[in-house]
Amino acid sequence: MEKYGSGIRRIVEAFRNSGLPAPRFREMGEGFMVTVFHGAPQKTPQEPRGKGVVGGLVGGLAESQKKIYEAMRSNPSVSKTELAKLLGISATAIDKNISVLKRKSLIRRVGPDTGGHWEVL
Repeated sequence: MEKYGSGIRRIVEAFRNSGLPAPRFREMGEGFMVTVFHGAPQKTPQEPRGKGVVGGLVGGLAESQKKIYEAMRSNPSVSKTELAKLLGISATAIDKNISVLKRKSLIRRVGPDTGGHWEVL
């Protein structure tokens, strides 16, 4: 049981290092369910930021919007509370920035607030 948490962390890091969306883990009774999102590897860590298609899409955004977009790319199940802590801004500011990203058709919410995930378009 001691390695339970560190194994999950290593799996998430391996996905992120490969440029793939992080899997989502959900506790279920005495175990857990893992959801792996399919897709081709995205921008590799060696590529310079701001280049390519993704860089072009987020180029005209405010810095906080870029950070939210990147956080959602690496962890589609990230919550608004986690985003607020990560960026050091209020939940209201997160909501406003998410509205901009939705309006620009860069993200959309799939499923409910609890248990759903962000789809980065």
